[in-house]
Amino acid sequence: MLAIRKILFISALSVLLFSCKSSYQVVHVNKDAVPTAKCGFYYALPKTFIKVSITVNQQDNFKGPYCDYAKKYFGLNNIITQNSTTYQISDIKVDTYSEPDSSQFYFVESNDSRLTVKLSNLGVIEAVNPGRQQSKTIEKRIMIDSSYATPKNEFPELFKLFTDMNLYEKTDTIYERVKGDTSYVFEKKLKTFMVEKPTEQKVKETVDLIAKLKENRFNLLNGDIEVNDKNISFMYHELENLERDYMKLFTGITLNRSHTYTFAYLPEKDTNTNTLKTVLCKFSPSAGIVDKTSNTGENILLQIQDKGQITPLIQHNKAKTKIQKGKHGFYYRMPVNADISIYQQNKEILTVKKLIAQLGVVLSLPNKKSSLTFDKKTGGINTISVY
Repeated sequence: MLAIRKILFISALSVLLFSCKSSYQVVHVNKDAVPTAKCGFYYALPKTFIKVSITVNQQDNFKGPYCDYAKKYFGLNNIITQNSTTYQISDIKVDTYSEPDSSQFYFVESNDSRLTVKLSNLGVIEAVNPGRQQSKTIEKRIMIDSSYATPKNEFPELFKLFTDMNLYEKTDTIYERVKGDTSYVFEKKLKTFMVEKPTEQKVKETVDLIAKLKENRFNLLNGDIEVNDKNISFMYHELENLERDYMKLFTGITLNRSHTYTFAYLPEKDTNTNTLKTVLCKFSPSAGIVDKTSNTGENILLQIQDKGQITPLIQHNKAKTKIQKGKHGFYYRMPVNADISIYQQNKEILTVKKLIAQLGVVLSLPNKKSSLTFDKKTGGINTISVY
């Protein structure tokens, strides 16, 4: 009987020693927090930024140098008659990324050498005692740049064949008066120089050349031109491309480029409303994306709406905090799944759902030995195991 009591006593003492050794306290770090001499470490919870990427297509129309003759020689009416540039929004993407929240730093007072905590390189908490379980989340890092433009293709040489038809060589005969021994004589000289062709001449030569290209393509398909079968397709397309390039002198050229503008916004919780709004920029079909202070264009508006799904949790946590006593465990976030909408003036053009950390509520776990994994973007709990 005495032996059994000794075993129970030793077991109870072991549990007590373990509990004391594994004891820890998590303290919120703010201006009112009093520093202590106790050992420990710091960690942070993340805050969520919203990244909006707007892709705009720029269309440049250049009239051809012979546009006034397109109807006369080819019967074309639907051509480019003046230079112009227009813009159109082609795509909008909304994503999120996280950074440490300066208002959510915590100090963990602990003398337990077996307490293991994993932090990101920015100090955001990722896991507690991670050896007990494995997190299946995969981190995706996003680099955010200021507004930038990325052309899909550079402008090619405009109307590159125009100069080929612009000049011709002219030779004039000049008689110069030269003094001889007893009299003057006239010496014949030839002078060659380049002159610009009259417009009508250039147009007529171009029209004749286009007709010749069409004829060659027909002869190639008809077999009138002897060529290796393997080269027929290549030669046909080369003639077709050359004909198309000459036709651009009459019809004009349309070129497209793509620009992507990236905006980052940090939502701040407002206790008076569940809807946050901010103007990102302005858009004009004639000027593209311009600054939100510009007098040109329509507002591109970002709206974030909290549907109040975790309101009961927030209210319950307030009541619980007032009566809670003892040491706190690790703090974590319960994020809000908000509706993020993009409006062009008053027209909604996109709505997505994203988790926003700082619009939610910060909660604390019991001061128990446990294994935890955190969501790296929101600070929420992914998995928990108490032992």
